[in-house]
Amino acid sequence: MEETSNRYRIEAPAVLLVGKTGNVLPLAFSMMPGSGKSTLGNSLLGSEEVFEASNDPVAEKLTIDGRPYNLVDTPGVFDTVTPGPQTLAEIARVIGEC
Repeated sequence: MEETSNRYRIEAPAVLLVGKTGNVLPLAFSMMPGSGKSTLGNSLLGSEEVFEASNDPVAEKLTIDGRPYNLVDTPGVFDTVTPGPQTLAEIARVIGEC
């Protein structure tokens, strides 16, 4: 049996959270713990526990006006842990799968 990744099986249009590491939310969200792409994704999903800041892309199903989407949290551009070219290659791979 061929092994496939369930991290981000794209079965619906994808909404990608792409941007620099941390601090991407506007001031209106400043009362929320964290302020990056993962926090924005959790806010859209109505949960604080789906996305965690990490270097791995993660997808979760999101419904907007009754239509299903895949909300994909990507590694941060200019990530301080993973070198830039590796991060950009991972983001490009995720975009290709979407």
